[in-house]
Amino acid sequence: MLEETSASFETQCGTWAVFKLCKNLIALTGDAKYGDWIEKVAYNGIGATIPMTAAGNVFYYSDYNPFGGKKVNNWTGWTCCTGTRPMVIADVCDVAYFHAPDGIDVNLFLPSTASFSIGGANVKLTQETWFPYAPEDVAQVRARPSEDFRPADS
Repeated sequence: MLEETSASFETQCGTWAVFKLCKNLIALTGDAKYGDWIEKVAYNGIGATIPMTAAGNVFYYSDYNPFGGKKVNNWTGWTCCTGTRPMVIADVCDVAYFHAPDGIDVNLFLPSTASFSIGGANVKLTQETWFPYAPEDVAQVRARPSEDFRPADS
């Protein structure tokens, strides 16, 4: 089928659906494997799209044709993906980190800052990275200690 089509995946809407589904699966099961799917569509779906035009033409379908896939905006302006695109980009903030029973799980390696409340302490996590261009990721954690918050190694 990939050889016969250039409309392989509805990129914006499909990514939004993956984000919503996986957030709920992670919340219900606590299983981090669903974060892998989020990561794939965040980088390969949203991160790899081309800019939308002023006329509302947006990158609608990812083209996985092995004989010459290409990136083009949809010929029709203001499709559903034109509205979904800003929603899914804004949703990246909601899938980068997750609360875990013992702290914070980092799901996406991207430059960011997030604030959490853990064990009664206000925690700020800052991530600096050049992923995927460099393998390093620097995370800095700052907290105002309380009786309930202790670093993992103490």
